[in-house]
Amino acid sequence: MSISSDKKSGLITVKYSDANRAYPPLIIDAFLRDASAYLVQNNLNIIDKKLKYFSKEMQNADGFELRQSLSSMISKILQEKVMMKSKEYYQCDVLTVANPAYIKDKSKPKRGLILVVSFITSIILGIFLVFFLEFIKGTKEEESNE
Repeated sequence: MSISSDKKSGLITVKYSDANRAYPPLIIDAFLRDASAYLVQNNLNIIDKKLKYFSKEMQNADGFELRQSLSSMISKILQEKVMMKSKEYYQCDVLTVANPAYIKDKSKPKRGLILVVSFITSIILGIFLVFFLEFIKGTKEEESNE
């Protein structure tokens, strides 16, 4: 699994590759759901603490204007809480849905490269074998001439 980010655009890219092409979309989706659930849980805890604090301050407040401003702040916090629970992925949007890779998208192993390297290696080994056999034949002829 690899996670990279672009600092200019703020785009985060999550990649996962596996031999089974149906498995990576499930892993990426589970990762996004877990990360989103973690963010939501942390922010809900913060919002609950803010709500408790503002509710306590509102009970202790004496002036009408102070109560009204605290009430509007509590309203904004509750609105934020509702928005947070309504999104599937919190604070992120999925640009491309993870789909199983098609066979034409296969990237490993690179068969063309393997074929070219093995062809060139076989030519070099063939030339080496010819020179080696000629060398052995030449030494046998020298021994038989002596």
